[in-house]
Amino acid sequence: LSEPPTGSKVLENKIEQFMHKALILARRAEGAVLPNPMVGALLVKNGMLIGEGWHACYGGIHAEEAALNNCKERGLDPAGSDLFVTLEPCSFQSKTKHNPPCTGIIVKARISRVFIARLDPNPRVRGEGVKVLKAAGIEVRWGILEKDASELNRIYEANMLRQRPYVHLKAALTLDGFLAGSDGSSRWISCGESRSRVMKLRQEYDALLVGRGTLMADRPRLTVRDQSLPDQDNIKQPLRVILSSKGDLPEDWPIFEKSEADVKVSGDVLVCHSRNRGDLNRIVLPGETPVEWAGITNGEDGLSLPEILGKLYSRGIHSLLVEGGGRVFQSFLKTDLWDRLTVFQSPDFIGRGIPFCGDLGISSLSDKRVLHNQITALSGRDIEIQGDREEYPCLQD
Repeated sequence: LSEPPTGSKVLENKIEQFMHKALILARRAEGAVLPNPMVGALLVKNGMLIGEGWHACYGGIHAEEAALNNCKERGLDPAGSDLFVTLEPCSFQSKTKHNPPCTGIIVKARISRVFIARLDPNPRVRGEGVKVLKAAGIEVRWGILEKDASELNRIYEANMLRQRPYVHLKAALTLDGFLAGSDGSSRWISCGESRSRVMKLRQEYDALLVGRGTLMADRPRLTVRDQSLPDQDNIKQPLRVILSSKGDLPEDWPIFEKSEADVKVSGDVLVCHSRNRGDLNRIVLPGETPVEWAGITNGEDGLSLPEILGKLYSRGIHSLLVEGGGRVFQSFLKTDLWDRLTVFQSPDFIGRGIPFCGDLGISSLSDKRVLHNQITALSGRDIEIQGDREEYPCLQD
C-alpha cells in the first residue's frame, strides 16, 4: 500500500472508521443490485464528512456519483476531499453498462485521495481503476478492511472469479451426523427456530437445489413461506432445481399450493436429467407452475455439476442454496464446487441412517476439510455452524 501524505496523521487514525461506515452504507442495497456489487462511498474533507452514497439498485447511479451528488446537495465543494469507497471505481464503458466510468467522475470532481477497501475482481476493472486515478495525480490506497469488503460481496465475487453461481450448502443433521433415518424419514431433524432460519435463507437465494432422493422422501415445496416475513404476497420465489437422472418426479409433489398462512406460493421448476433420456419436455404436470427439463452430461458421480452450474449462471442465477441429499452434498464437496456451508445440528442421535455425505477420498485426519471464517451459534435447541470453503482471496498483487 502507498504511504499516506505527510500531515495526515489525524485522518490516518480514522481511515478504518470511515471505511467501516462506507461498508454499512453499501449493505443497504442487499438483494437489490445483483449482478452488480454492493458499494458504499464517503467524502471527507478536513476530517469532516461532507457527502455519502451507495449503489441503491441495479441500473442506478454508482456509489461514488451518489456521494458527490449528496455533497453538492449540501452546498459543499468536493474538490480536495478524500473519497472512501468499498470497491475499486470502475474504469470502462460498454453498451450494456448503465453508468459512465466512475474514475472520470472522480477526476472531474478534483478529489485528492481515494481510499479503497477492495480491488474489483471483475477482470475488466481489476487494477485498472487504480491506474487511471494515479495517472490523474490522485493518491490511492487500497486493502482497507478488505476482508469485510470481500465478505460483503461474496456472491458477486464468486460470479466474477469462478463464472458460476455462489453455492451455499445447507443441511440439518442429527448429533451423530445423519440427514435422515434408515427408512428415509427426516421430518423434522431441526427445530422450529432452525426451520424459520432456513426460510429466511431461501429468501436470499435465486435458486434452490435438491436431488431426486430428497424430493421423493420429503416432497419439499422448496418455497419461501413464513408469516414472519414482510409482504408475503410479493416475495419472489426461487427457481427450484431438481437433479433427477431419469427425469421422474413424484406425481403427488405439491408443485403449486398454499402455505400454512393460506398464501399462494409458486416458483419455476428446472429438472436436470441425463442427456440420454432424450426430450422430456412433453411431460405435463398438474398445477400452473412452469416446468422445464434440461439434459445434462453424465459425470463420474452422476450429472455433471459444472454443466449444471454453467447452465444456471447463463440464465441469470447468481446464487444457489443446495438442500440435499447425501449424494448431492458428496458431489459438491468432492468437486469443491461450493462456497459456504451451514449445518443445523440437533441434540438427538439415531445410531444409523443416511449420512451427510459419502466418501470424499480423505483417508487421514491431516487431509481433513476445514471451514474458514467459522461462526457457531444456538438456533433454538440446535447448534448452527457456518463457514466458508476458503479464505477470501487477496487481490492486492
